[in-house]
Amino acid sequence: MEKLRLHINGMVCENSVKQVSHLLENMHGVTRVEVDTLARTTVVEHDERACAVGDVLKAISLAGYQVDRFELALSSNMDAEAIPVGY
Repeated sequence: MEKLRLHINGMVCENSVKQVSHLLENMHGVTRVEVDTLARTTVVEHDERACAVGDVLKAISLAGYQVDRFELALSSNMDAEAIPVGY
C-alpha cells in the first residue's frame, strides 16, 4: 500500500472537492481518499500494483486540475520527501 499526498491546484469549492474525490474513489486500486481543504491537499491510499502514481496524476489532469507537487510514502508514514511535478 502506498500513500500519496497531492497538492492540487483549482480545488477551491465544494463541487471541485466532490468531483476529485469521486473520481479518485472510483479508481481501481484506490482504498481511501481524504481531502483537507484548508491545507489544499488530498491523501490517496492505493495499492501500487493495481494503480500507479502516474494513473492518479493522469486522471486528475484529465479532470481539468493540476497537481503542483506530491509526496509519496510507502507505508502509513506520510513524512516523505516532496517530489516536484512539472507539467
